[in-house]
Amino acid sequence: AQEVARFRLTNNVVIYQDPDDAQVDQLIMASKCFVTASREEGYGLAVAEALSMGLPCVTYDIETFRAAFPHGRTYPEQNTPHELGLCVLRLLETPELRDRLVSEAARGLSFPTWESVANTLWDRVEHIRQGQLGGRDRESV
Repeated sequence: AQEVARFRLTNNVVIYQDPDDAQVDQLIMASKCFVTASREEGYGLAVAEALSMGLPCVTYDIETFRAAFPHGRTYPEQNTPHELGLCVLRLLETPELRDRLVSEAARGLSFPTWESVANTLWDRVEHIRQGQLGGRDRESV
């Protein structure tokens, strides 16, 4: 919130905590981009939801987002609040960048059902589990 005020964006940026589903839909439809300052994610369901609705995303460059969302998002070179804010400004001030990310999101992310979301999450869990087991299957542990 301090960065929003410092960059004089209080008329353009609203920070919500725990909005209900109806508010989320309204916010996404009225937004120019989705921003998350999360540094740790299991999957990033909010990013997936925003991308699936055609909203470009600004995130930190963390492994989860690199693996799950190679398209439709931009990120700062350094994972700092200041750099994240500059990245948002660059997106809002560069229509070509926003258009490219919207196009990428439309091509690169499609979750037609919650079952496909669950399958994607399950595949990720299995990938992590296999890495922790050193490639051994469950029965051999």
